[in-house]
Amino acid sequence: MTLPEILLGYPTVLFVVLLGVVVVYWCLAIAGLVDFEQGEVDLEIDLDAGSSDDLLDVPSGGEEEGVSVSGLAGMLVALGLSGVPFSVVVSLVVFFGWFISTLASLWLLPLAPTAVLRFIVATGILLGSAALSVIPAAACVRPLRRAFVKTRALSSVALVGRECVIETGTVDEHFGRAVITGEDGEFHLRVVAATPNQLTRGAAAVVVDYDVARRVYRVAARAA
Repeated sequence: MTLPEILLGYPTVLFVVLLGVVVVYWCLAIAGLVDFEQGEVDLEIDLDAGSSDDLLDVPSGGEEEGVSVSGLAGMLVALGLSGVPFSVVVSLVVFFGWFISTLASLWLLPLAPTAVLRFIVATGILLGSAALSVIPAAACVRPLRRAFVKTRALSSVALVGRECVIETGTVDEHFGRAVITGEDGEFHLRVVAATPNQLTRGAAAVVVDYDVARRVYRVAARAA
């Protein structure tokens, strides 16, 4: 079997489709049209601070006591896939699943003499590739965690009134990101704003409010 036949045949074609979706997603993320951190799995770390639970992110390294995880977040922790946005995890798993499936199909499918046996072998390759892809994905996640270490300030409302710079192509009522840089550090925020507005990538804005329920900051264009 040739490489094109493998890529367009079962089971590798399933990973090819998923890989195409991942590529389109990251192209949109680079263009600032989607927020790649929106899909991050929140492990809900309980810091027992005794004050508002609407805290910004603080430099943390190591493990915190009182961490409670459940469902998908717990599974990611168990597999060593926590600490980075969920979109990064999915991208790595899909890529390595495609890679393993392609190699396995090149080696194993030609050995199956009949269509029925090829289907059985292909199904085994599909399941095996999906399972084995977690191992290299977890190995890649470990060094990437440093890039997504979060920092915590005293309170989320502490940034209200501060100036920021828009990082995404647009900001509307549902989506946007901005960065605040100062002596106390750099803070990357999820922001929203009323439309229409002039908030595009690189535009200066002011944080005017913090939405506790949505955990986003409301911003407005800085007065000239």
